[in-house]
Amino acid sequence: MRLIVDGTQQHFIPLKDFRASFNLPATFSVAMFQPKTWEGLGSIDRAGAALNTVKAHTVAAVPSSVSAADWPHHIPQLAQHFETELRSINATIGLRDEEIDFAVNGFADVCHAVSFAIVRAKVTHTTIPDFAQIYSTWLNDSVTVSGNYYDYQHHEATWTIRVVLHAYGRVGLVVQMPTACYYVVDKQLTCPAEGYMAGLLEAVAEKMIAATI
Repeated sequence: MRLIVDGTQQHFIPLKDFRASFNLPATFSVAMFQPKTWEGLGSIDRAGAALNTVKAHTVAAVPSSVSAADWPHHIPQLAQHFETELRSINATIGLRDEEIDFAVNGFADVCHAVSFAIVRAKVTHTTIPDFAQIYSTWLNDSVTVSGNYYDYQHHEATWTIRVVLHAYGRVGLVVQMPTACYYVVDKQLTCPAEGYMAGLLEAVAEKMIAATI
């Protein structure tokens, strides 16, 4: 995984590899420093069919022919449609209002990013970037590093640990050692719907790009 941290793209080492390299215990993880309370949160584990329906209906709601300049006017309606679809299955997944708001706002933000990319390409007479590039830029723009510093004693050395977050929550660690700094990916506490949202948004974005006149 690569993310831009403090203006520089960093390669994140898988947690299991980092543990093995330094003979760390299984407890060494994001949860050791910033645990997450799962109680009361919704679950998508048993809602595969319902979520597929939400995706199909949301993609179907994307207009089939829109000028580049008009896309920003359609996005609020698309986001509202997505919210309506999500709430229609909420008895199955049990999302709280703030979780639904998070999903809907993220959906709208990425759609706006796609819209901006479409307009910029039209104005500059360049090719519209593919979804992966647009989504990566949006995700990187959401990256932050926690202001909390945690000391971790490893043998004779003291490491300084900070937690890395992006739009879907805690995603890894910055491990500052006396002579080196490592970036470690640990997605155990990220939003479980990250993969679903990325797939939904990719389908919506592809239809937006294809529909642009």
